[in-house]
Amino acid sequence: STLETARFANGDYSMWMKAKIDIENHPPLIIDDFYTGSSFSAPPGGGQDIMHAAYDVVTRLVPIMQNEWETPNIRNINISFKAIPSKRAVQIENIWFSKDKVSPGDTITVYLELRSYQSHSIRLSRRLIIPKTVTATKLICTVGGADYLLAWDKRYAPAKFRPKNFEHLLSILNNIRKNNCIYIHLKAIENGAIIGGHELPGLPPTIMTILAQKKTSGTYDRLRESLLQEEIIPMEYSVFGGKSISMTMNRK
Repeated sequence: STLETARFANGDYSMWMKAKIDIENHPPLIIDDFYTGSSFSAPPGGGQDIMHAAYDVVTRLVPIMQNEWETPNIRNINISFKAIPSKRAVQIENIWFSKDKVSPGDTITVYLELRSYQSHSIRLSRRLIIPKTVTATKLICTVGGADYLLAWDKRYAPAKFRPKNFEHLLSILNNIRKNNCIYIHLKAIENGAIIGGHELPGLPPTIMTILAQKKTSGTYDRLRESLLQEEIIPMEYSVFGGKSISMTMNRK
């Protein structure tokens, strides 16, 4: 096949992979993603795209097979590929806002500067709306590819990745972000809590103190930021890297 020829010839290829893993008595596990390799700076060729795709399949199958709730019966695994000539990758180089200070209800523009693997410059922009109900004094905008957002979430919201049962585990795995998308997250910096998987932002200090004193394993996690708006930009590239910038809220 074209894919095999590219791999053995050390060719410069990207690829789409679609995978469906059928599990008895459960929804299927679906992977539909784009691959160019595990990093922006990795040299093309050598089957980097194939290795990255295979890694994704394995890292989804392992938690399913080793889960603590039940022994799954895998009925079928179907995987298809589409090879695409050239390493199609972009890296997020810079982001900035149309203004540094905002008020509730304002509309702002976030600008993105990207660089392709072939060193072409790409500029994009998206408009964001500050909710009228926001009470935080500081906002932060995080822009990045799937890996950048995953690292951010693991640092600031690790409770998102603690499944409560097998169905929840499948939901987490089926909602993993895609490699070929830019994710823009506008968030409020504020104290809160995650209790039973539910986010409770903007809690007063007295409530946070009570929760900390009564903390029991698996029931409470601190919430440091709450998502106000998400924009997703599909690309014809794998997206690498990311940036974060903050802004101050004006109080009228």
